[in-house]
Amino acid sequence: MMQVKIKNEKISQIEFKKETKQEKFNQRKDGYFEKLKKLILANIVFEIKNFHLRFEDNDNIIFDEKFSFGISFELLSLSPSDVQFNKRFINKEEHQK
Repeated sequence: MMQVKIKNEKISQIEFKKETKQEKFNQRKDGYFEKLKKLILANIVFEIKNFHLRFEDNDNIIFDEKFSFGISFELLSLSPSDVQFNKRFINKEEHQK
């Protein structure tokens, strides 16, 4: 009985230490590149319209027969925008609101 209590206390101590380490990790401040990544991802809109991609090979070796390839875009856009998708850059203070 006493050994079980001691084991349970040790387990609870280990779990408490793991939880405090995880809390400290979660509370750490982001570095420069992490902040930059968040800012960029908060501002980016990737837009694709009328996209077409085609590739056919039909198991030929060195283009003996049946080879096909095609690609076409009407619009491929990467631009900064706000929440309503108006094109503009969001600064750090606006992003935190």
